[in-house]
Amino acid sequence: EKKTSAPPAQQPKTCNITAGRIEDEEQLNSISANAPAVLLQSGPGTGKSSVLAARIAYLLQSGQSEPENIVILSFTNRDAAAIKVRALELLHPTTTSVENATDVEKQNEPKATASAAAQTKMELGAKLWSGTLHAFATGILKKYARHKGGSPRVVASKDMHKMVKSSITRIVGSADNGARSRSSLTISNENTIKTNRYRFNAALKDSNQNMRVVVANVVRCIELWKESGLLSPAVLYSGRAGPNTGSGESKDSRDERAANELTRQDCVEMAVRWGIAQSTAVLALNVYPDYQNSHAEAGTADPSDLASLARDFLVANPDSLSALRTKLKHVILDEYQDVSVSQHALLRLVLRGHEEEANDRSHPRRQQGQRTRKQHICYDVPRLFCAGDAN
Repeated sequence: EKKTSAPPAQQPKTCNITAGRIEDEEQLNSISANAPAVLLQSGPGTGKSSVLAARIAYLLQSGQSEPENIVILSFTNRDAAAIKVRALELLHPTTTSVENATDVEKQNEPKATASAAAQTKMELGAKLWSGTLHAFATGILKKYARHKGGSPRVVASKDMHKMVKSSITRIVGSADNGARSRSSLTISNENTIKTNRYRFNAALKDSNQNMRVVVANVVRCIELWKESGLLSPAVLYSGRAGPNTGSGESKDSRDERAANELTRQDCVEMAVRWGIAQSTAVLALNVYPDYQNSHAEAGTADPSDLASLARDFLVANPDSLSALRTKLKHVILDEYQDVSVSQHALLRLVLRGHEEEANDRSHPRRQQGQRTRKQHICYDVPRLFCAGDAN
């Protein structure tokens, strides 16, 4: 009896860019992995960047992705650009191997080949985006939120110090407060001013009467709290010394105040763990509302605001999130251990396509006394390939 066999399944395009360059079998398997998320754990000097570059080259050479559907993220723009350069070099080597060629062949090799390869590499590199997570968040806001007033101007570190110093001057009740009429100036009684002055003097004492140290530590506190997701850019945390137990307060208000108080405690504990005096952390919490109002009035934001702002915008605008996820097919991430909590929340939203349920008090919606829920927005799954230190 004659047996007929089924036609062989169509195989994907092969990729030979790793031949002779990467010998570790586990690394080779990870380069061609088809899993939704891959974490390459390795320490410094173990070839992480080479594997990431090989992954990009594999995706492009095998036809699994177009360059405009890939983003390359790292801790610095320089590191991200270096990974992109390596990937392009794997695809289009600058010099052709002529070790076994004769002298005549070397002389006759056309120069046009090198220039054509360089031109192709330049065009491909223009389509392949690389940068930091801050730049990634900024790009989201500029592209999708620009027409909705959601793309703020990012201030430099020097401007942050100036704004914090001005906020401290306002909340302690400076002599020129009478000449100011700002919406952020909510201190209207002498007791509150005295409390703020007491906290400022305590922070100044713990900083050896050095105002510059106080300002620098307050800025550091705000950056830490925003990056850790404890404080949302859109939330103004009360600087009250104690809870208000008035009988006319609603249950929602009490729950919101209790959640804010727990958040304040977490903020102070984190600052102390990072070597910042408790008095300075308490002062920073009092400065925060006025500082954020200054940003709101000027239409500006801190670099540490960007990930949270981009995430909040995408949650509030499912159509923009769907458009982003439809275009984005592969995320290549280096230095995964340096990703902050707020940046990680943005990545999870972009990759998963919905806002996650949060059972802890650090969730921005829970901080505002709101119930959290899952919002299923898009079912396309961009793939994540990241590398980080094993420790």
